[in-house]
Amino acid sequence: MGWLVDLTGKRRKLWALIMTLSYSRYMLVWPTLTQTVTDVCEGLDAALTRFFAGIPRRVVIDNASAMVTVLNAQAPILQRSFQEYAQARGILVDPARVLGPQDQGRAENALPYVRERWCDGERFLDLAVARRSAESWCSEVAGVRVHLTTRAVPRDVFAAEEKGHLAPMPHERFDVPVWSQANVHTDRLVAVHRRPLLAVETAQEPTVPPRGGRGRPSSIRDTRRAA
Repeated sequence: MGWLVDLTGKRRKLWALIMTLSYSRYMLVWPTLTQTVTDVCEGLDAALTRFFAGIPRRVVIDNASAMVTVLNAQAPILQRSFQEYAQARGILVDPARVLGPQDQGRAENALPYVRERWCDGERFLDLAVARRSAESWCSEVAGVRVHLTTRAVPRDVFAAEEKGHLAPMPHERFDVPVWSQANVHTDRLVAVHRRPLLAVETAQEPTVPPRGGRGRPSSIRDTRRAA
């Protein structure tokens, strides 16, 4: 998308998550420095809680690895943490087909417009400044222009005809879990991102190894925030 240049002159690659409502074409641009599942969930929450203040029934996504782990036209597999986020928010996720840009044409078509009209020539000192700039631009510039396809003003159409069809946003905060594979040691402890966790044995699938053994790899779900 562009570059973020801080006061020391250091340049960092700037990415953006673009969320466009299909009927009104009202959109939010969420700048980010990385493309992790946490970035995606944070950007979606910013759009759904503050900007749009509601959840659409269906969300068409691209096939970024932060959201989709197995590409399949009939049965794609979502990234595990992202799937939990979608279920918690009540979102029907519909991954676009591989090499099928027409599946998400409304967002794809917005890319050149966002790059040329918002990002080009801008210098942002930090990510918070870039996000405030993008949100203001989406509301006060892109949102009030006459869209070339619909021949209507996106923000007006959203407020008058689309907003009422969005589902209410849950108030609970979603902490993105970290899934990993780890061996359970004889003291029932596993290490996840260098933090010790206590393993719990279940009757269906014991995870505690016999004395002297390492145990088989187990799926670990960690929701504790890093300090």
